[in-house]
Amino acid sequence: MRRQIGFDREIKPEWMDYMASLYLKGFTEKEAREAMKEYLTSFVQGKESRRKIVNSLIRIWYKSNNKEELTALKKDLLNMDTKSAYKAYLDLIRKSYQFFDDVYTIIRRLKRLNGDFKTKDVVNRIIEKWGDYPRVEITASRAVKTYRMFDSAIKGNKSE
Repeated sequence: MRRQIGFDREIKPEWMDYMASLYLKGFTEKEAREAMKEYLTSFVQGKESRRKIVNSLIRIWYKSNNKEELTALKKDLLNMDTKSAYKAYLDLIRKSYQFFDDVYTIIRRLKRLNGDFKTKDVVNRIIEKWGDYPRVEITASRAVKTYRMFDSAIKGNKSE
C-alpha cells in the first residue's frame, strides 16, 4: 500500500507570510480559507490549483498533528526577523508533511556531501524511499522548488 504524500503543491514564502498574518490575527480556519482563496487569485490561475494550495496551507497552520509544539513556534513568529521566520516556515512545512521532510533531509545530505544538489538526484532518492510512481516524481520536484524558494529568501534573494 502506498503512503499518502499529502504535500502536492509548491508553497511560496509570501503565501506563508500571508497565512501567518491571518493566523496571528486570530482568523478562524474558515475565515483564513476564504481570505487565502481571495489572496491567491492574483498569483494562481486555476481554481482547483488555488483550492489545493489553500488546503496545504490550512493543514500547516490549522490542522497540524503536532499542535502544541507548532502553536508555540507560530506565536514565536511575532518576534522573529524575516530570515528566522522563513526558517520557521520550513520547519512548519516539514512537521506537517512527512514527504516534504524526507525531501528536505535528502537535500541537506546532498548539500553536506557535495556542496549543492540537483533536483534529479533528490527525485531519484525520494523514489527509492517512497516508490516509483508518477505522483512521487512530480511532488518531489514541487517540494524541491519550495525548498529553493525558501532557501533563496533566507539568503536575502528574491523568491521565484
